[in-house]
Amino acid sequence: MDTNYTLSDWSSAEGASTSEGFIRPLLASSYVSLALLEIAPGEEVIPHKHQGLPYFEVILCIVEGQLEVVAGLERITTDPGMCIMVDPDDSGWINRTNKTVKALIIHAPPPAWNSAQEFRERLMGRPGTRE
Repeated sequence: MDTNYTLSDWSSAEGASTSEGFIRPLLASSYVSLALLEIAPGEEVIPHKHQGLPYFEVILCIVEGQLEVVAGLERITTDPGMCIMVDPDDSGWINRTNKTVKALIIHAPPPAWNSAQEFRERLMGRPGTRE
């Protein structure tokens, strides 16, 4: 029987270490994707360009911990319950605490994938078929 929903559990979702933290893709379509991002203590992502990708927007929703978000020349301290939308080509973050930060990361539209599986394959170095 077909369903009209997709269910994901972040506690059991597979993921991969990336330059932005440990990412667990949860849900994705050609319009939006959702992943759990885990940022280890002391980890820093400097603002960087996403060369060769179509435009996409990024929203971070802090679930656990405190994260310093770099947005252009500004630095914003975010706490659990806060969400921030940042320019993906002019943002980064720093975990200055001694605890892992957990954040939901939303891409709209996803820059290079149509499903959570395709997102996961790209993270693990096995690009999917989307051009």
